[in-house]
Amino acid sequence: GGAARHFRFGRFITMAAAAGRTILLAVDGSDNSREVLRCGAAFFSRPGDVLLAVHCFQSIPQWRAPYSVHIPTEEEKASDRQEEEQWLREFVKESLVHKADQARVQIKVVPGDPRSALLAVAEEVNADCIMAGHCGHKSVPSALLGSCSSHLLHHSQRPVIIVPEQESD
Repeated sequence: GGAARHFRFGRFITMAAAAGRTILLAVDGSDNSREVLRCGAAFFSRPGDVLLAVHCFQSIPQWRAPYSVHIPTEEEKASDRQEEEQWLREFVKESLVHKADQARVQIKVVPGDPRSALLAVAEEVNADCIMAGHCGHKSVPSALLGSCSSHLLHHSQRPVIIVPEQESD
């Protein structure tokens, strides 16, 4: 029959043979990342599939007057992580209409630059695939993909699916 195929580590395998897939969904809060969540839920809906929404954040040093910088403490970083986790739960809930889809999505908030952090999480959880949004700048022809999407495509050892921006009406 017409079993779907994907490329995995230099060989083709059928999707039917890949039970219990782990799909990493890169989420940054944009409309495009809402579409990543929706596509992930729609395309990877077999029993046993794990959808892992990953959001990367950085605790940014703040300028304090006069002429000093406040570096966040470990407690402040932990508080930032909790706030980001709560935001991600709400974002998933708002983005996915069906409660069954919401229940299938696990969340993970990680500190650091998204380009390296997403690849590290993909390795850590042995993700079968990474889905990310197309976040390019339409006004710059040479930047067809955002830096994060481009980095994932060029450096990932796993299949990467880039979800295009939806045309606005």
